[in-house]
Amino acid sequence: MIEKKIIKQINNFKGSVLGIGISEKIINSLQKNNNINLSLMISATLGHDNKKCEKVINIRELRKNFKKKNVDYIIGNVSDIKENFKYFIKDSIYINRHIIYLYGILEDDYLDDLLIKYKRYDVDIEVIKNKNKFLIIINNHGKNNIIKEYFYFIYDICMDFIKICTDILSK
Repeated sequence: MIEKKIIKQINNFKGSVLGIGISEKIINSLQKNNNINLSLMISATLGHDNKKCEKVINIRELRKNFKKKNVDYIIGNVSDIKENFKYFIKDSIYINRHIIYLYGILEDDYLDDLLIKYKRYDVDIEVIKNKNKFLIIINNHGKNNIIKEYFYFIYDICMDFIKICTDILSK
């Protein structure tokens, strides 16, 4: 059902699309849409070239590969992005012009973390839950501030360190 909602939205896309770790059904629907000028699929988990991916880009280097507000839509699978949240969130706000679609499995406990980190940028967020999956639709009208980004980057690193320490001490 979540993929069907994304595919339904893809029919309305016009412009450029960046896909990260997306399914084959979504890739096929992107290829069928003639209004999409540039469709770039990257794989976050593979270190080598994937047949379905046009280009291999490290998630930490999204900002280096795309200009500010250059990509109209971003579709991503949270399970592929979860290890690089602190890089992806700030860079996705920087390079995206319109809407970000992120989907995943509810069991992963990353939904609350994602919502908190995206709300820092004053964006409109809609969450759709279905049985064991979720879809986050982020209407991006947020603005980046370098000082704010560095502050939250250091803050997230410190919070991750504290979380690891508490896990070790609780065992």
